[in-house]
Amino acid sequence: MGKILILSCLLSLAICASHKHKWKLCRPDEENKKQCVEDLTQDVMLAFMHGVPEHQLPVLLEPLKIEHASLLHDIKTPPIKFVGEYTNIRMYNLTVCNITKIDFEHHAHEFSYQYHFSNPQIKGFADFNYKDLILDGKNLSCSGQGSWSYDDADVVFGITVKVDHKPHGAVSAQVTNSTLKFLKATLSVNYVSEESPERAEGLNALVKDHAQAIYDGTIQDFAGIYNTAIRNVVNEILSRVPLKL
Repeated sequence: MGKILILSCLLSLAICASHKHKWKLCRPDEENKKQCVEDLTQDVMLAFMHGVPEHQLPVLLEPLKIEHASLLHDIKTPPIKFVGEYTNIRMYNLTVCNITKIDFEHHAHEFSYQYHFSNPQIKGFADFNYKDLILDGKNLSCSGQGSWSYDDADVVFGITVKVDHKPHGAVSAQVTNSTLKFLKATLSVNYVSEESPERAEGLNALVKDHAQAIYDGTIQDFAGIYNTAIRNVVNEILSRVPLKL
């Protein structure tokens, strides 16, 4: 057990060392902005997948923070590939956890994820209630609510999506204690399906568009994000997951 722990620590250090130089090359200028976002995404994803301890992530982010603080602020939640039946990811002050495996055999699936960070800057309340979501020709519904508070030391955001492929199928989503940061993170969810690469590719393209818009600062209106983010992400993820009906 001790040897495994030591090897894991050494691997984590190696990953940090191997990727750190790429972060230093990341500049917020117009010429290499797109490449910067992609490199950042790949480096962070690889670091996560290889088990970099959370206390080392600020080390990865530090060069970027020093060179351009607003760049770190805007794209600290890049698209991340969730592969496998469970992934527990922590990035700086953001946590993604509890990704449940999709169950195709029983014609139903559920996945949920939760974000946590400790720097709330917006307070308010909003709710949403979407209907007529389409999944394989079926009319589905999605409803929930969100809230956030400036006074909270820690804020947790979570959304759970359930699909039951019965004659009258339904989709449900619940959002609690949300902030603008979490909506940005929601837009950056990147679902990859090995069973349906073409659907995954389409979803990835959608995610990149959202991530780039966030980076460019073109997404400013909070209400606009809230009215479109949940519906778009839920609907796109569900529509691109291969279903065996």
